[in-house]
Amino acid sequence: MPATLGHLGAQALITRALIRGADIKWVWLGCLIPDLPWILQRVVRSFDVSPYDLRLYAVVQSSLLFCLLLSGCAAFFSKASGRVFVILAMGAVLHLTLDAMQSKWANGVLLFAPFEWDVLNFGWFWPEAWPSLALYALGVGYAVYAVLRLPVSGADLRWPRRANLVGVALFALAYVVGPVVWMPHARAADVHYAKTLEERPERVGKPLELDRTRVWQNDPVQIITWSGERLVISNLMEVASGTISLKGEFSATNTIEVTQIQEHRGQQRDYASYLGLLIILGWWLRCLIAARSRL
Repeated sequence: MPATLGHLGAQALITRALIRGADIKWVWLGCLIPDLPWILQRVVRSFDVSPYDLRLYAVVQSSLLFCLLLSGCAAFFSKASGRVFVILAMGAVLHLTLDAMQSKWANGVLLFAPFEWDVLNFGWFWPEAWPSLALYALGVGYAVYAVLRLPVSGADLRWPRRANLVGVALFALAYVVGPVVWMPHARAADVHYAKTLEERPERVGKPLELDRTRVWQNDPVQIITWSGERLVISNLMEVASGTISLKGEFSATNTIEVTQIQEHRGQQRDYASYLGLLIILGWWLRCLIAARSRL
């Protein structure tokens, strides 16, 4: 998935071309909605929570259906709630489409959950490839353009009351509780290979894919999975990078025989995510200050 920065420019151009005068604060919030479960996962995993349940919860919550639920919830905070919902929903769809374009083994997007649990990934380019870098540059360029040319407005913001407040509560409840209901289905579909990793005695002979996993240059080489487990790589002597994606098969309970590997260099994706988040938060802070000044 492109970092947050990679979504800002491309999605703003497309959304504002299709919806004349779309407020950039809502366009950029739509860029962020599908990533919120993964951001929150980083916070929650420091607590005593099953990494498998946490991963499955985030997988379900980041699917299109739950992005639309959160979009509906957020739209109630605008006086133009219908228009804002369309902007946010379009942002979620565009975000997930862009995510599906990038190569991420054992990862991708769920467009049709809970009816279809196949992960969609076109695999057109890697995070370090030039299309990703071009998206980052477009994001920076559009952010500069927004600061120089686009209005900062909080005039449409409101605190929901009565029926709207009930709507916020219902959408928020569905967004928070709904993933728990569908987690068993995601587990049964072995999304992100969560079931394979969790059921250790039964995984010998089963395939495994991992996206951007850390490497420990021991003898033998070891990796650490997203669940925090260390696995031995039986047929890999050394790698130049500290982060790899891999495809392979369990030859023993804690040993992987790799069939395909992709090395990742640098941390530009992480930095681009942080910069994108700062741009969105900074713009929203300006809008909230503008809204407060009107009171």
